[in-house]
Amino acid sequence: MNHSHLIAENLVTNEHTSIHEALVMITDNQRGAIAVVDDDFIYRGMVSDGEIRRALVHGATQLAPISKIVNMNARTLRMHEREEAEATFVTYPEVTLIPIIGKKNVLEDIIIRDSSRRKN
Repeated sequence: MNHSHLIAENLVTNEHTSIHEALVMITDNQRGAIAVVDDDFIYRGMVSDGEIRRALVHGATQLAPISKIVNMNARTLRMHEREEAEATFVTYPEVTLIPIIGKKNVLEDIIIRDSSRRKN
């Protein structure tokens, strides 16, 4: 699968990315979060701007890898559950991105709450 659109839109990053780089990407995507994958695009979790802020308050450095603060319990859907995305957004209003996970936990896509940006 071609993941270039997810990378180009700053919706996904590698687990080795620094906290600083991830925060820049989250600022650019204006969604408040970013999906984290390994080198084989295996989904590892999500990181939100709030999680980064809390990590920095507790002494993490901006150079630390994002893998140190990844939320492995974020809301996800499997490929066959895609149609449940809208219900997930209603049930969990704080969720802005829903990773779609395929076979062997590969990140296949990300569904965005709406097509407009979170902030201007």
